[in-house]
Amino acid sequence: MLAESPVRIEMLRALFAKLSGYGELPAVDQQRLHAAAGHMQSAPKGQDLVVQGTSPTTSFLILNGIAGRYTLSADGQRQIVSLLVPGDFADLPSLFLKPIDHSIACLTACEVVHFPHRDLLASIEAFGPLTAMLWRNTLVDGAIARKWLAATAFLSAEGRTAHLVCEMYLRLERVGLADGLRMSLPLSQLELSDVLGMSSVHMNRTIQGLRDGGLLTWQGGEVTIQDWDGLAEVGQFDPSYLGWGAELKPRARGPVARPVGDAAVSGGLTAASR
Repeated sequence: MLAESPVRIEMLRALFAKLSGYGELPAVDQQRLHAAAGHMQSAPKGQDLVVQGTSPTTSFLILNGIAGRYTLSADGQRQIVSLLVPGDFADLPSLFLKPIDHSIACLTACEVVHFPHRDLLASIEAFGPLTAMLWRNTLVDGAIARKWLAATAFLSAEGRTAHLVCEMYLRLERVGLADGLRMSLPLSQLELSDVLGMSSVHMNRTIQGLRDGGLLTWQGGEVTIQDWDGLAEVGQFDPSYLGWGAELKPRARGPVARPVGDAAVSGGLTAASR
């Protein structure tokens, strides 16, 4: 990057225009955002602004140019999952999701503004802690969407299914609806195939392959994970994108709470799939 330059409030006009599309953005809020801005820098095409697996202390606002969010597979394949244009914050998720689950590269020469996290967080907290909590939830939703997109690009059918099972288990466990490596997942074969981007026949064969590998059982809408480490390896599953810090593995104790809506099943998938 080149020499740092101060940020004038008119440099943020694209950001203000974007935010104004969601509702009124009073002048006092524009001033608050300007006060949180650090400095402006230039970056050449091809430079990473953020690197997957790191914990940035600033977020970037794109002033000029185009950048791209991307993820890397275990063997180094790149999948660009979104494009960033002027007025876009490149890495707001890094405010709360550390380490960050994706990288950001300049696809053209870019000019960006650094926003130190301490100053952004102070602005957010001025609106009350609930705002930050809801925003964090939204950021996790975005991280999940990026992971699903990357899984479709990088993983085999068994890998995508293993990744989904690991993710759903931790999400259900978090809210008290799974425990002891068991969960209720009353989805039809057709619904699962739509989620994972494969035919219903392929979906059934894929689950059978995971069963035959001793990784899980799936019967009557009930999933039991028999080998968490093995399943996570097949799915290249790293739960850091869920934003829960050090809680990287499931607990293994107690009964499973059953969600309402369990359906009758045959062969481990709901009868609606037949």
